[in-house]
Amino acid sequence: MFAKVRKSNLSGEVLIPGSKSHMIRSLYFGALGKGRSIIRNPVRSQDSLSAAGIIRALGIQLDMSRDDYWTLDGGTLSLPEDIINVGNSGTSMTLGSALAASLDGRSVFTGDEQIRNRPIQPVLDALSQLGAKGFTIRDNDSPPFMLEGPLRGGITRVEGLNSQYVSSAILAATLAEKESEILVNAANETPYIEMTLQWMRFLGVEIDSSEDYNRYLVRAGQTYSSFDRAVPADFSSASFMLIGAAITDSFLRLDGLDMDDVQGDKILIDILLDMGADISIKKNGAEGIFVSGGRSLKGRLIDCSSTPDSVPILSVLGCFAAGETRLYNIESSRIKETDRPLLMVKELSKMGADIELLGDELVIRNSTLAGAEVESYGDHRIAMALCMAGLIASGETLINRIESAAVSYPGFDGSLRSLGADVEYLGERD
Repeated sequence: MFAKVRKSNLSGEVLIPGSKSHMIRSLYFGALGKGRSIIRNPVRSQDSLSAAGIIRALGIQLDMSRDDYWTLDGGTLSLPEDIINVGNSGTSMTLGSALAASLDGRSVFTGDEQIRNRPIQPVLDALSQLGAKGFTIRDNDSPPFMLEGPLRGGITRVEGLNSQYVSSAILAATLAEKESEILVNAANETPYIEMTLQWMRFLGVEIDSSEDYNRYLVRAGQTYSSFDRAVPADFSSASFMLIGAAITDSFLRLDGLDMDDVQGDKILIDILLDMGADISIKKNGAEGIFVSGGRSLKGRLIDCSSTPDSVPILSVLGCFAAGETRLYNIESSRIKETDRPLLMVKELSKMGADIELLGDELVIRNSTLAGAEVESYGDHRIAMALCMAGLIASGETLINRIESAAVSYPGFDGSLRSLGADVEYLGERD
């Protein structure tokens, strides 16, 4: 499906959907908890549905019939009867691998085309050092792959470039038969690791971690409790609305966000304020976050080590800001669904952006954008970022595969329309 976007502003209120990162963890920890867990404010995104499918494949009863809460009965996992397909969800795959590796038997994982090109070997290596066996079917370091448990425990070393690798190893260690030590090579994206640790501690699991997130000690024999908890709103999804409003003559109220939540992308508010945006936060977000657009913004250096998912939308922000914006520590954003920095250079250049990839930095200079036909590559964050670029571009911007936004932001298309964006959705190009 195509989205045809024309230069326009945003106005009104938007309720930000729940965090897919929190949602996936709630499903997995609910599967491990003894008894019935209740997940309030569930996120019916494609990634959430992938995680739900995985725990069901592992024998968990999950009731998704209501929109306001889901229930699941955890505590007992079983071997899958068929190949597990994770769809497009890398987080579901990596964390789900830890659950499968805890079982005494074999599990096989696969996914869509993007997933089958993403590296999984660092996870398999870490799990293998904890006693499981794992290998990729095509011996290419990417899915499909096979895992055979159980997990014995011990010492494991894991690459820290992607926080999912670290979270998977920590989760696996809590399910191992004996005490485990996890050593991380240069932990990155640390807010997501902290999110995993907070969930574990909330559910009664004790983990000793170093301040730099590079070493963990996990004792054996611990159990997870069940819970009744709401899924926090997603700062990653909010970033598109925050920046979309800041770069246009808009006024938006964003509801549902909690500034006390651990999510790394909340730092985008500080970044926007430093660049000159007009943003006010009422009662830590409980009474809304307000953005008034139309102000001049200035470029700056932006460290993306904790916010790799923000690279596409920050690229668009850099086009609007005066001077030069440099995004650094972007390495992990190159091994997500796509090589996001490279593809944002390619697509924004079609719109006239002055943007280039220089080593491990993305450099964007103030640019006047013109509408063009651009490709999302089925990457939800690229799709939404290009929609925001269309709001400041002259003429029409035609974005292919806009439906991929539903991976993390269900209802993104409806939200844009309700806020006054001049956007039209087409089954095929006119």
